[in-house]
Amino acid sequence: MSKNNQDTMQSNASKVVYLNYAATSFPKNPDVVNVYNEALALLPGGNRQGIGKGGLVDEAREMLATGLNVGKENIYFSSGSTQALNEIILGSVNSGDHCLFDNRSHNSVVRPMHELPSSIDAEMCPLYREDETLDLDALTSRLNTTTKLVCLVHASNVTGTVYDIKTVISAVREKAPQSVVLVDAAQSAGAIDLKDALKADYVVFQGHKHLHAPHGAAVVVAKRHVRPVIFGGGQTLTGQEGDPHLLEVGTQNHAAIYATAVAFGIASDNLLKHQTHERALYTKLRSALDGVYGLEPLPVNPKFDHVSIMAFRTKMGTPEGDWVPFLQSKNIIARGGLHCSPCLHEQLGLTQYGTLRLSLGWYTTDKDVEAAAHAIHEFSDHLKTHGPAHPVQTSCSVSFPSNRK
Repeated sequence: MSKNNQDTMQSNASKVVYLNYAATSFPKNPDVVNVYNEALALLPGGNRQGIGKGGLVDEAREMLATGLNVGKENIYFSSGSTQALNEIILGSVNSGDHCLFDNRSHNSVVRPMHELPSSIDAEMCPLYREDETLDLDALTSRLNTTTKLVCLVHASNVTGTVYDIKTVISAVREKAPQSVVLVDAAQSAGAIDLKDALKADYVVFQGHKHLHAPHGAAVVVAKRHVRPVIFGGGQTLTGQEGDPHLLEVGTQNHAAIYATAVAFGIASDNLLKHQTHERALYTKLRSALDGVYGLEPLPVNPKFDHVSIMAFRTKMGTPEGDWVPFLQSKNIIARGGLHCSPCLHEQLGLTQYGTLRLSLGWYTTDKDVEAAAHAIHEFSDHLKTHGPAHPVQTSCSVSFPSNRK
């Protein structure tokens, strides 16, 4: 990319109101970017490169183990949450096993479940009602002696609701103690405390969302062994006793891994400050959009904690065909569609077009919220007079196959 193009992109980026943190953070934390760039500048094979004693990955493992209060032998790295979730799911189950995933699951859980052989009984559990309340009977009635894996979402990437996985994990331990529990913490890491998630056997989160770190690295907290499903150049984990829980295969993204570990430390140290900032802006934006013509907010149960994500059913126009293009014309970046969360959208009858989603982060400002609210009201007024453009249907929809429950 030429210097002129870089300058143009940076100038345009500085004018953008960015409300798509649930997909990826922007801008990245400058301190983390500096760490990342410094790591890239290191000589390959030097004593701060690689995974040996004193290397970047080894340091990152130690930092995360300390920050998460787990053993260093429990920390592993992957290229992203999707790869890690696939590895754990595909490497945990065998013929005759029964698996459950909740009805807030991301496609990185739903799709590998879809791909399991028919000899494995993979079942979607309607664990949460439309109002986000927990239907524990829906879980316990499905747990049995063959249940091997239970996959849970910590926080919804659509409604922002933080789920009571502590209660859910306890129910699994009591009814099906042989089961292993996997928690997808993609939307919670960096936004809330992970102590409840860490009661699971596996916890997965990436750096590029609420940790405000670069792409290319995900963290796996693994307390059980996973059968390898990807093979190649294996990594030897220094200081670990016995076989590793999760095999780290191939050349790792050392810079992204180290930057993610640093980012996790920064997020943990500033958790309360960031929560206070985001929740104030979340409340302001939600209030400003209350009753706006053409939008209906998805239910948010005030009894539950939430991260800074809100989504709307579009009563006039479609999210991707009408609302998002208009907001982009005003330099406001939001997200329309199914957000790779097919089960929730099916439950709410939104599988055709999905929702309009706004998500906030550390660098969201009062001016950003005011600009977004003004633009949404402006488009709402336009729809009252002119109606929507031709709808554009999303192509993200994925139905769980008919041969599955």
